[in-house]
Amino acid sequence: MSGLLTSPATTELHPAFMMMHGSEPGVKDGFGQQILAHYMIGQGIALLTYDKRGVGDSGGTYHEYPDESNVNLIASDAVAGINYLATRPEINSAKLGLIGGSQAGWVIPVAVNESDKVNFFVILSGPVLSLAQDNKYSAVTNDGESVTTYDAEQLNQTLREMKSSGVDPIPVLAELTQTGLWLWGSMDKSVPVIVSAENLQVLIESGKQNFSYFILANGDHNLNESMHGYFAEIPYAPRVLYFSELTKWLEENNIIPKE
Repeated sequence: MSGLLTSPATTELHPAFMMMHGSEPGVKDGFGQQILAHYMIGQGIALLTYDKRGVGDSGGTYHEYPDESNVNLIASDAVAGINYLATRPEINSAKLGLIGGSQAGWVIPVAVNESDKVNFFVILSGPVLSLAQDNKYSAVTNDGESVTTYDAEQLNQTLREMKSSGVDPIPVLAELTQTGLWLWGSMDKSVPVIVSAENLQVLIESGKQNFSYFILANGDHNLNESMHGYFAEIPYAPRVLYFSELTKWLEENNIIPKE
């Protein structure tokens, strides 16, 4: 596996995140990775990014579909990345986390459950429901690739009534004690935000006070400001929406000092 570690140019020990990809053939130095790395070092946090298996300088074979085998395999890469960060002399091994979006919403809980070194995690636009339910949502919305007409509440009700099938993060999340944050955009056409938030709220009310979430008004799947959540609007997005909420959460959980 080939990775890139971006660290603040300061002498104190840094908290660190490893950034996980969505379903795309992600690379260590893509535009999104660079944006997040600059944000992180501005907060005094190091960021490890990497080339997915079979992509860029990493060996192996790239697989897109999030079946159980692939999710477990990618989760093992996350654990390996965390183990690497724990060996670095400039990193605070008591403050190691995972961050990632979309498909990473299935991967990160598995990795956190398998590692005793992950202290916290952040999931951006990740599903808190099963693969079958997420696929149903995307089939109706066409993932925001084109304009579609549908009854949003009826679609959400269909998802609530569906039986869970395929990869499902909820049983794993019920076992986690680490601090976790979910950030969603209200205009997301790839992940059913309302039903995911409802499922997470059930976990929180059952005692998982280590979890929290925030839905960003007018946010698309990439958490950019968007009128409708369509991918065609991405080049014209005026701003990224989630950094202020993420900073607040990092401060509240003593990952970075409060200003």
